[in-house]
Amino acid sequence: MHGMTQLLLMKADNERGECNPPIDAAAGLLLAYWLVALFEVRTSGGTLLTLPLEPNATVIAFAVLLSALAAIGAGLLPALSTSRPDLLVVVKGMGDGVRAGFGRQRIRSALVVLQVALSLVLVVGAGLFLRSLSRLQAIDPTLASDRVVASTLNLTLRGYDEPRGRQFYQNVLQRVGAVPGVESASLAYVLPVTAGGMRMDVPGSTTKPAVEGPVGVDLVPVSPNFFRTVGVPLLAGRDFSASDGAAAPKVIVINETMKQRFWPDQNPVGQPFTISDTTYEVIAIARDTKYRNLRESARMVMYMPYTQSHEASANLLIRTSLPMATVMAAVRGAVREVDPALPLYNVRTMAEHVNRSLYLDRLRAELVGYLAGLALLLAAIGIYGVVSFTVAERTREVGIRVALGANPRTVLRMMLAWGIRLTVFGIVAGLVLSYWLTQKISSDLFGIGASDPIALAGACGVLLAVAALATLIPALRATHIDPVVALRSE
Repeated sequence: MHGMTQLLLMKADNERGECNPPIDAAAGLLLAYWLVALFEVRTSGGTLLTLPLEPNATVIAFAVLLSALAAIGAGLLPALSTSRPDLLVVVKGMGDGVRAGFGRQRIRSALVVLQVALSLVLVVGAGLFLRSLSRLQAIDPTLASDRVVASTLNLTLRGYDEPRGRQFYQNVLQRVGAVPGVESASLAYVLPVTAGGMRMDVPGSTTKPAVEGPVGVDLVPVSPNFFRTVGVPLLAGRDFSASDGAAAPKVIVINETMKQRFWPDQNPVGQPFTISDTTYEVIAIARDTKYRNLRESARMVMYMPYTQSHEASANLLIRTSLPMATVMAAVRGAVREVDPALPLYNVRTMAEHVNRSLYLDRLRAELVGYLAGLALLLAAIGIYGVVSFTVAERTREVGIRVALGANPRTVLRMMLAWGIRLTVFGIVAGLVLSYWLTQKISSDLFGIGASDPIALAGACGVLLAVAALATLIPALRATHIDPVVALRSE
C-alpha cells in the first residue's frame, strides 16, 4: 500500500502545474496599474484627459477575492477526482501515464469550449466598438485636421469692455494672419463638435418665414475666413467681411438644415429672416457639419459675425502648412504684440479636438480590445494544453498508426481536427451568447447594428486562426513520435 501511495504522489508531482495564486494575483495587480496608463490621452498642449481608473482598495479587495475563488474552483475538481483513485488503473497505467477517464476528458473539452465562447464574446464586442469608432471618425474627416490649430482667448482676464474687445480681435487677426506659414486666421465662439454654446428656442409661428412646431437654432458667432479656415465650404453666397460691422445691417450665414426648414423650395440668399423680433439678412448657405457632437442628427445653425454679436471669449483658429510647434511660437508672439499680458491657452489641433469628443468611444474600444486580446491568449493556452495532453495520452495510438503506415500528414490532420473541432463548438456557442449580450450595447454603437456581419466574421476568423496556431505546435510534435519508443513505453 505504501508503494501505491508513492506512485500516486510521484504522478501528482509530475502532472501538477506551477500555479501560485498569491504570486499570480500580485502580478495581475501590477499589470492592471500598468494598463491604466494606456487609457490616458495627452494633447500637444500637455492637457491630460483621463478618467479615475486607478484601482482603489475596494477594487483590489474584490479582485483578490475573485481570484481566490477562481483558483479554488479550478483546483477543486481535479483534487476531488484524485482523492479516490483507482489503484489498479494507476499500476497498469504506469507505462504510458495514467489515462484520464472519458468523463474527465469531456470536462476538459467543455471548459475549452466555454473559454472559446467567452473569448468570442469579447472579440465581437471589441470589433463592434472599433467599427463604431471608425464610423464616427469617418463622419466628417475635414474637421479632424492637423493643419487647423485652435487656441483660446479670454478678454475678461484683462477687463476689456466691448469697444476695446472688438479692436483687440481685429488687431490680433491682422497680426496672426501675417505670420509666415499661416494661410488663414479666424475667430469662433465655439468650435464644431463642442458641447455647449448658444441656442435659441422659439415657437415656429413667431419666426418669419413661419413654420409649424418649435424652432431650435444654434448660434455661432464667427469672424471672416472662418469657413475657409475650418474647411466648411459655403454652398452659396458670400463670407462675412469687414463691412459687416456693428452699425451695419445684421447678417447671418445659415446651414443646409436650416435652409430646408425655412426655404425648402427657394434660394434664401438675400432673404430676410426674423427670430425673437430681430431681422437678419441671409448672405450665404454653409454645408452642414457637426455642432455639438459627432453622433447628433443635423441641427439648424445660424452663424453671425463677431462684430455684430460680440463675446468676451473666443477660439483663435489658424490654418497652416507648418508643424504646430513651429507656427504657434510666432502666433503667441503676434498676440503678445497686441497685449503682452493676455495668455493664449488650450492650444490643440482640430484633430485633437475631435479626438477629445470621442474619448469615451475610444476608451470603450480600447478597454474591450485589451480584454479580448487577453481572452484570446487564454483561449490559445487552453487549446494548446488540451491538445498537448491529448497527444500525450494518445502516444501509443499514434505509434501504432505510424507503425501501420500512417504518414505524418495523417497524424497532423487528426490532431488539428481535434483542436479545431473544439474551437468550432466554442464559436457556435459564442455566437449565440454574443447575439444576446451585444443587444445590450446597441445604444452605444454608431452606424452599425449589434449583429454587424463584418465584426462577427472577423471575430470568428481571428479565433480560428489563434486556435489553429495553438493546435499546430503539439500536432507537429505528434508527427515526430517514434513508433518503437511509443510501443516500448507501453
